Amino acid sequence: MNSPFLCGMAFAWALAKIAVGAFFLLTYAYRRREAEYLLFGLLCFAVALDSAGIAMAYRTSDTEAWLLAARLAHAGAIAAGALNLHFVMRYTGVESKRLIQIAYGLAALFLALDLGNFWFEPGTVKVLNSEVFGVSLAHAVASPRLLPAAFYLVVVAELMGGFVLLLRAFLGGQREAGWVMVGSSVLVLVAINDILLITGKFPSVYLVPHGFLVYIFAIATTLPARYQTTEKELEAATVDLAHATQELRNSYVELQVVQDQLTGKEQLAQVGELAAAIAHEVRNPLAIIVNATASLRRPQLAEDDRTMLLGIVEEEAGRLNRLVTDLLRFARPVKVNRSPVAMAILLQRAEARLLEGFELELEISEDPDVQTVWADAGLLPLVFENLVSNACQAMRDGGTVKISAGIVEDAGRDMIKVTISDSGHGMDEDVMNRATDPFFTTRPSGTGLGLPIVDRIVKAHGGHLEIDSSPGEGTDISLFLPVGKPDDDEEQLPPHLQRLIDAARRKA
Repeated sequence: MNSPFLCGMAFAWALAKIAVGAFFLLTYAYRRREAEYLLFGLLCFAVALDSAGIAMAYRTSDTEAWLLAARLAHAGAIAAGALNLHFVMRYTGVESKRLIQIAYGLAALFLALDLGNFWFEPGTVKVLNSEVFGVSLAHAVASPRLLPAAFYLVVVAELMGGFVLLLRAFLGGQREAGWVMVGSSVLVLVAINDILLITGKFPSVYLVPHGFLVYIFAIATTLPARYQTTEKELEAATVDLAHATQELRNSYVELQVVQDQLTGKEQLAQVGELAAAIAHEVRNPLAIIVNATASLRRPQLAEDDRTMLLGIVEEEAGRLNRLVTDLLRFARPVKVNRSPVAMAILLQRAEARLLEGFELELEISEDPDVQTVWADAGLLPLVFENLVSNACQAMRDGGTVKISAGIVEDAGRDMIKVTISDSGHGMDEDVMNRATDPFFTTRPSGTGLGLPIVDRIVKAHGGHLEIDSSPGEGTDISLFLPVGKPDDDEEQLPPHLQRLIDAARRKA
């Protein structure tokens, strides 16, 4: 008590800790968002409060003033114990949420006892004279009550626990934790000294204001260096990821070339299958045409019969023309040349395929990405024409074909979903599963290439096709197309592969 030199030194250390704490809090707020910076800044302020209380204790010789200084010092020490444990757990990466909750809960209890003036036994304050390094000093001491006395055991346990965690981290390979471990060991020793001093067990001087400076120095030198090392590691990981991404792109391009070759061979095989399949279909119309032509040569042929036979020739010739047209469309490679296409134009062309007795009902979103689609202006209209024609043929007695379009999320991406619905005879599960298989058809005059051509065109645009149908309840065929103008780099990769790369970049 009443030692101006020790008072001034403790107060100076309090100001120094406030400055260091402010630096770490500002660093947390404006540059880094790591919790270690926030916790260490708050820890510096808590120990500054403890040092300020010790400075007040050195300054006064009044009992009441000393009790006020003791409350202030204890408040800082209580908060510092919990904050230091939390900081060390974050620093070493061994965080236990339950243990942290217990530490802060005990801190709240001890703070309530301290601020409520329930810490010391009434009338136990006394002054002890001691000699330290040849200098005579007077210290006020008091006897704590039973529950507050447990705080001294708790704070030592918290400091020792932090030291053990730092030791484990150091032995586990975190070499930068070595200096912090040294600072932590100093902090444990000076805390024990101050506890023995304030309870009158050991004549000395308060050492926490001085010992904490060693702790600050250790952390202030290793914490920024630690994150600088982490940043370098992240930069190296980013470079490696970029190389890996490029290699993945190159591998995909090579794979795409091989896949295109295989696709070409597969198409040739399918064309061969088609040739075998349509041989029978061609032979029948040709036989009918030959018979009709032979009948037309008869001189006694009536005019009505001649008209009927010419109609048969025209119908069968048209059937042959459809077979050849579908064959060419299916065999030709699909190359997409994207440009902005108005949805209204696509729907107008689709409406032109409506048969007599059918109506078109539209439900189109006003979203600009739906009103204008980036697609091939020559290919995508074929999709709508084909699907509207199929919908009409599914409703033998007429009806309404419904088309709806809007933005939906599909596999984590925004897509344009266009659904063509009919109320026709529908499909069973077997027919629905084979609907996009080449040459499969349930119509006597069909080639079985309509939906396969649609499916190829939609996939070439980076989308996909979905069919939902039940017998007697109609059919919904939905097209999923990418939103907006595609990026050239992203267009080289399929959507699922691009999402994997983007996720890896975010993680890095």
